[in-house]
Amino acid sequence: MAQPIITLMSDFGEGSPYVAQMKGALLQVCRNARLFDITHSITPQAIREGALVWRDAAPMFPPGTIHVGVVDPGVGTERPIVAARIDGSHYIGPDNGLFDQLIEEGRDEGMEAVRVTDTRFWRSAVARTFHGRDIMAPVAGHLGRGAALRDLGPPTRLVRRLDWPNVTQQGHALRGEVVYVDRFGNLISNIRRETLEETFGHVGGLVVRLEGRMIGPVRGAYAEVEPGQPVALLGSNDRLEVAVANGSAAQALEAGEGAVVQVSSSSKSQDDS
Repeated sequence: MAQPIITLMSDFGEGSPYVAQMKGALLQVCRNARLFDITHSITPQAIREGALVWRDAAPMFPPGTIHVGVVDPGVGTERPIVAARIDGSHYIGPDNGLFDQLIEEGRDEGMEAVRVTDTRFWRSAVARTFHGRDIMAPVAGHLGRGAALRDLGPPTRLVRRLDWPNVTQQGHALRGEVVYVDRFGNLISNIRRETLEETFGHVGGLVVRLEGRMIGPVRGAYAEVEPGQPVALLGSNDRLEVAVANGSAAQALEAGEGAVVQVSSSSKSQDDS
């Protein structure tokens, strides 16, 4: 039997015994699974953060990978658990918005999703507070052993979407927000490369402000400014971010999720942009 690749993402915390319990429950079903941790450091209950991380990390794995995501503040309620095939890989998680970024921009075309209801694929004892261990992990193991998606439960649609701040154009400027702060303290916004190119026709020479504070032009690397200085750049996932060279922008600039990011083609004041 081929060794299935199965990834895990959660807000349990690195080194958490809950992660080990999930892996144990999964391996009891599929002993030859190759397990990889995307991260277990999602901020507790931060579904939006989990949705962004899942979208950026999961597609880096080869088609056919099985991904389990557990950021589930509604565990034990009637919120459904869903298994879906998206772009040739399987995803298992709560339908609470965690899938939001995976199915944006029409990626749900041709997607197949089921509600995970067949208890044959669960652990025999299910704790209301730990569906990651008792439902999602065993289901991933059964998919790894060859179970079909349709065996897990009835067809469904991923219906829970998240509220995201819009990127708006104000005069000759774009206005967005910080939507995620990574472990380095980088302030990652909802402004993407394609939006900058569609609006301005280019990226070079654009000027960035954070909460009205001048950060400077969009640069190509963190080290293009002196240590301790703020820098704006497009990160590896093509989102505009504000960082501090060799430091934390979140701490140095006292900013976080929701902070306003403005981009213009001029270094004039905001009123003139």
